[in-house]
Amino acid sequence: MPAVLRSVTTHQLSLPLPQGREVRTALHTVAGAEIALVEIEDDNGAIGVGYAMTFRRTQTAAVRLMIHDLVQSLGRGARPPQSVAAIADPAGLHR
Repeated sequence: MPAVLRSVTTHQLSLPLPQGREVRTALHTVAGAEIALVEIEDDNGAIGVGYAMTFRRTQTAAVRLMIHDLVQSLGRGARPPQSVAAIADPAGLHR
């Protein structure tokens, strides 16, 4: 029987690079890593961890909101979809 979603927790991390060690590209100067970290636990106690890196704290906050919105649409106790495609393309148009 598939696992049931028990909890989803997100964290916002800001990890600055040392002074003078910024990464410069043609478009950006990256002074640190802004990270949205997500922990998902199922009813068997298994925990999965993932992350998304952004350029700005506001973008990281937006990613966290999208994660929580997705969890609310699934509902607590929902069975996780079998693939990301089931969420990203629920009508099956791009399969």
